[in-house]
Amino acid sequence: MGRFSDFFSKELGRRQVWLFFLLTTFVYVVPLLLADYPYIDDNWRSLSAAAGSAWAEQGRLFTELFYILLTFSNAAPNIFPLPLLIAVLAMAAALTSLTFHYYPQPTIACCLVTLPLWYNPFFLQNLSYQYDGPAMALSVAAVIYAITFRSPSRIVNWLVPSFLIALALGLYQVSFNVFLGLCCLEVLRGANDKLAWPQWCELIGWKISQAILGCLIYAVSAYPFTQQKRTLLLNWTAEPLLQLHVNIARVLEKVVLLFHGGFAWVFAGLLLCAIAGAVRLGLNVVARQDSTANKMLIGLICVLALPVVILLVSGMALFFRDFNEGARTLMGFAVLLLLLFYLSHLALARIHERLPLLLMIPLLAMLSLSYA
Repeated sequence: MGRFSDFFSKELGRRQVWLFFLLTTFVYVVPLLLADYPYIDDNWRSLSAAAGSAWAEQGRLFTELFYILLTFSNAAPNIFPLPLLIAVLAMAAALTSLTFHYYPQPTIACCLVTLPLWYNPFFLQNLSYQYDGPAMALSVAAVIYAITFRSPSRIVNWLVPSFLIALALGLYQVSFNVFLGLCCLEVLRGANDKLAWPQWCELIGWKISQAILGCLIYAVSAYPFTQQKRTLLLNWTAEPLLQLHVNIARVLEKVVLLFHGGFAWVFAGLLLCAIAGAVRLGLNVVARQDSTANKMLIGLICVLALPVVILLVSGMALFFRDFNEGARTLMGFAVLLLLLFYLSHLALARIHERLPLLLMIPLLAMLSLSYA
């Protein structure tokens, strides 16, 4: 019994963490593999001779290249579940990298913190697409590596994440919301870890410059192939704020559907733990050896990061005229869950090292939703 108990509190190596994520990510998609049910888009792509070139018109040139390489054909025949299995491997590696980025000496509880990037209820629709799903998952893996990549060379530290961001955009543009959300979490982590003021400001500067360069690389590589009608923004002459308000309300209607029955109680408990973690983070900011002005500015930016993460649930999709409130566009909800898990871990680990294992409960709830 003691050895079993120690398993949940001992430090894990990189191989053990990778195996944990390989198992958990695979378990989440087992229902999709067993069902093998093609979505209407999948039927169209598998029957159309032009299926292999349709992604470039949507600004997703790298998705097209992915299937050309994988199928050795421009027609992109349906080879499901091979692309999804590749995506599972990539995501397991990306989550391993992110876990060690957050926790240099991770335990099982630390692994639970990053798992919501895959165990996201709204990500199920993305994964249910036999063609598009794997590409969407690979785009999330790319933005995770854009966050975790480190090099002694400053120029490499700038270029590689930028190319990864451009790759993610060329696979599925909405994943940019995930990158921006993870950047907000980096800001909060820096504040909690009492990163020195110059390094904290430099962190923000690096993320902004990487995002800008990544968008520029995407703009000259994949974006020129995009159909013009897909890039139309809100009509700024016809009450754009009202349009934005309507779009946000439609997203809220979708999100609220998740909080019913036992799910409402589970997420209420998660929210309370996250609030306790946010209080602890605030106390760490107050305890910094820094000037009052700097501490106030750090505190203000941390407070503003929270509503930004919430807005990024739908993010840039809110500003497009052809607004789609479907679950496939709500990839930013994964980062909101990750933030709640991170803050909850801060609070629970402070009380007892094994209490963060309670995070298994909301994860099991989301796993049961996948199977339902």
